[in-house]
Amino acid sequence: MTVAEKVPLPRLHQEYHLWMKELHFFEEEIVLFENLLNQIKDFGPCYTSGAEIIFFQHQFMMQKTVVENLRSELQEAEKKLTRFVHAIYGMGLGSIKMENHVTLQENINAFKKSHAQLKNKFRLFEIACRKPASAVS
Repeated sequence: MTVAEKVPLPRLHQEYHLWMKELHFFEEEIVLFENLLNQIKDFGPCYTSGAEIIFFQHQFMMQKTVVENLRSELQEAEKKLTRFVHAIYGMGLGSIKMENHVTLQENINAFKKSHAQLKNKFRLFEIACRKPASAVS
C-alpha cells in the first residue's frame, strides 16, 4: 500500500481541475482519431488488414470508457474534498491528506502513458495508410 503524501488542499483542488481539463483534451483527441480512422477506412488507400481498423476502434472505445471513469472518480473526489473543507474549515488545512489522491494520481498517469502509446501506434498506422500504393510494395 502506498503511503499518502501530505498535499495542501489548494493543490489538490488545482490538480483535480488540471486533470479534468486533460481528460477533456484526451476525449477530444480520441474523437479526432476516430474521425481519421473512419476516413482511412472509407477513403484511404490503406493496404493493411481490417484487423488493424478493428483494433484501433476497440482501443479508442476503451480509452473513452477510461476517461469517463476517471472523470467520475475526479468529480467524486472533488465533492469529497469540498465536504471535507466545509467540515473542518480553519483547522490547519495545509497538512491534511486525502487517501485517494495518490491512487487518482497513479490512475491519471497510467492513462496518460497508455494514451501516448496508443497515439504513437495510431500515428504510425495513419502514416502507413496514407502512403501511395507504389511506396507500400
